[in-house]
Formats: sequence, C-alpha cells, structure tokens
Amino acid sequence: MPVVGTPSVLTSSVPQSTLRAAIQSQQEAARSHATAIAQIEARQTQKVRELEDRLRQVIATSDAKKERYMTEQTKLESLVSHMDDLRQRTESGQQEQLKALEKLAQQRVAEETDMRKAD
Repeated sequence: MPVVGTPSVLTSSVPQSTLRAAIQSQQEAARSHATAIAQIEARQTQKVRELEDRLRQVIATSDAKKERYMTEQTKLESLVSHMDDLRQRTESGQQEQLKALEKLAQQRVAEETDMRKAD
C-alpha cells in the first residue's frame, strides 16, 4: 500500500491538468518571490549607495572645515606671535623712553641745583 503524500499516490489520484496548474502556480509563486527578493536587494543596494554618497559628502565637508580651521589657526598663531613681538618692542621702547625721561629729570634737577647754588 502506497504512503500518503508520495509522488506515486499524488500522480495517480490527481488529474494531469491539476498537477500542471499546481506546478505552474508554484513556479509563478517562486518567480514572484525571486522578483520580490531582487527588488528588495536592489532597494537595499540603492540605499547603501546613497548612504555611502552622503558619508563621502560629510567627510569631504568635514575635511574642508578641518582645513579651514587649520588655516585660521595658523593665521591666529602668526597674529599672536606678531602681537607678542609688538608688545615686546613697545615695552622696550617705553623702557628706553622712561630711562631717557629719568635722565632728563636728573639733568634738570642737577641744573636747578646748580642754578640755586649760583644764586
């Protein structure tokens, strides 16, 4: 006695047209499934490409900003160095002027003292 579900039982009890229709339906379902999988994979691939493009843009923008920042930092460091140099020169000039004024004041005091002695 044949076991239920074996091909010999199915083919002997089911008409050929029904089997063909079932096979065609199964093949169509398999094609639909394959098409759906292909569409999902295509969408996922497109999303990955779009994400990669956005990531490249973000990296490029970040690199450009980093380069601008580094350029500005270099300019600022140069400006700070220049300002320090000017400050040192100014302080040196002020010290020289102060010494000259002190010397002049001492000379005037000496001159006034000499004039008082002469009077």
